[in-house]
Amino acid sequence: MEAQPGKYDFTLVDMILAEARKHQVHVIPLWFATWKNGSQHFMPDWMKMDTVRYAHDVNKNGEAVDSPSPFATASLEADKAAFAALMRHLKEVDAQRTVIMVQVENEPGSYGTVRDFSPACAEVFRCTGSAGGAARDECEGDNSRSDVAAGFWRGCG
Repeated sequence: MEAQPGKYDFTLVDMILAEARKHQVHVIPLWFATWKNGSQHFMPDWMKMDTVRYAHDVNKNGEAVDSPSPFATASLEADKAAFAALMRHLKEVDAQRTVIMVQVENEPGSYGTVRDFSPACAEVFRCTGSAGGAARDECEGDNSRSDVAAGFWRGCG
């Protein structure tokens, strides 16, 4: 759907809508978002190739694994933009309401590691106290990371 950043091709979506209308059925598309079964296989190639901007989970040995990091905010932003583009397209082309809902689903997880051991995750893990009694008060006043953990993957683990 997005072979280049910000350039969307809805040809397949339009084909599905046309076929559904031809057979007089409704459609419920499934949006897998950043993760699909803990992997990045449904991400566009341009995201997969830029492992700095769209970081992967890091295992205990410091090696990147085939799972997107929950701390790659660029991945979240790209996903939000693509989803918004899809919803705008559906609004424009589906006055008949062939699409009756869109199921938004993320299947987070990690392959090759129990959690992300990246420095960003380690900091949240420490600041939320999830690391087994870490000194949370050391992080007071720095909500940039402790608040993030509440929003996704509470303490990365």
